[in-house]
Amino acid sequence: MSEGSRDTSAAQPLLSFLVTVEDSTIAGDAEDELSSLLTSFVTLLPVEDASASSLGEPFDVEILAATGMRAAARDEAQIDLGEGPAWDAYRSGFPVRMQLDSPEDRGRWPFLAASPVLATVRTVHALPLRFGPLAIGAVSLYGGEPTALASDQLQLAEGLTTLIGRSVVARALAEAESGTAVRDPALSRREVHQATGMVISQTGSTAADALLAIRAHAFSTGMSVREVAAEIIARRLDLSPGPDSTDRK
Repeated sequence: MSEGSRDTSAAQPLLSFLVTVEDSTIAGDAEDELSSLLTSFVTLLPVEDASASSLGEPFDVEILAATGMRAAARDEAQIDLGEGPAWDAYRSGFPVRMQLDSPEDRGRWPFLAASPVLATVRTVHALPLRFGPLAIGAVSLYGGEPTALASDQLQLAEGLTTLIGRSVVARALAEAESGTAVRDPALSRREVHQATGMVISQTGSTAADALLAIRAHAFSTGMSVREVAAEIIARRLDLSPGPDSTDRK
């Protein structure tokens, strides 16, 4: 469900806080900025995990930063399954809330709702991650209680997300200039991109269909997409069509 309309009268008390956060991160390292801003969500809002992911061109589909490996695993489930409030927020440009206790929401995102990594989650708030007109992805906030953000809390979350969008673009520009991309290896999905290219070669399919085949195999076997990608790269798994096409040495 989309977050409801909000009263803007609470904007002024939050303005000085956001200006302070922005000033404190202007001269900082982009990675440190992302971590600091994501930590602010958990510190200031009734959520236990926060993660930011890019979900489409010109960026790779990947986790940009997370408050911990649990948060990263929860965002990775949305990426792997290709569904969830993060995708809806990214595509619609509006905040989206998922209540895991709601039959309507479980029906809207059935595979994500059944994911073991969300077993203790009751609420997911997803905010569109943008920089001006450029759509980047989404920030997902995970809570262990069925809660809705108050209008001032939602406004604070949107302000922090705006700063994250600026930090992501600044990092991308710095990487383009230096020719070096620095990523947390634990969050990297490079092997997924490599495996997708190998499946394209095996099947002659498009990139979208190759990734769908990897996701389908992961879902049917109970593996993660990254685990399937590792098997493909090691040539222990071949997704080309035909009999005995899997687990081919």
